[in-house]
Amino acid sequence: MWARAPRSTRTRSASGQQAGRHLGLLTVDGAFSYYTDWERPDPGLAKSGDNNGVNMWGPYDGPGWPAHDPVVNADKLPRIPMYITTATGIPGPYDTLADPRIGNDVTDFVLQLVLGGGIEAATRHCTTQLADKTNALGMNNIRYNFKPAGTHSWGYWEDDLHDSWPMIAASLGV
Repeated sequence: MWARAPRSTRTRSASGQQAGRHLGLLTVDGAFSYYTDWERPDPGLAKSGDNNGVNMWGPYDGPGWPAHDPVVNADKLPRIPMYITTATGIPGPYDTLADPRIGNDVTDFVLQLVLGGGIEAATRHCTTQLADKTNALGMNNIRYNFKPAGTHSWGYWEDDLHDSWPMIAASLGV
């Protein structure tokens, strides 16, 4: 859908790498807790479940990975409104047994803290690198939201969607 729409948006957990490759198709973009260090991919992060990370952009040491790295290609990112957010990996308000998304499930709780905390700490590092690079390039079209706490989980992304919606709506003219 986004490739055909005259006004289009995309906000997801993985962004940036396509915005610079498809100039003119998007009017706004966003990334919630996005790992951007594709120049040096971590096979563990690139692989999900039974999926093979090589299916994304080819061999890990091939040219496809750095070609999709928004930090490496920051100068090619379009000057459209962008909302990019990350937390720290430190438990926050949605990281409790009582949170309805966890539902008092101890296993889900531990996974959210351990895996979600580790992934979010990595995205924080990557987002900091991206912010440093885009700020050095004078790209003031990007709104960064560095949250003081939170793991790689849905409660935080729901907040991010609400927080980014005015930018998205304005870009879409709604």
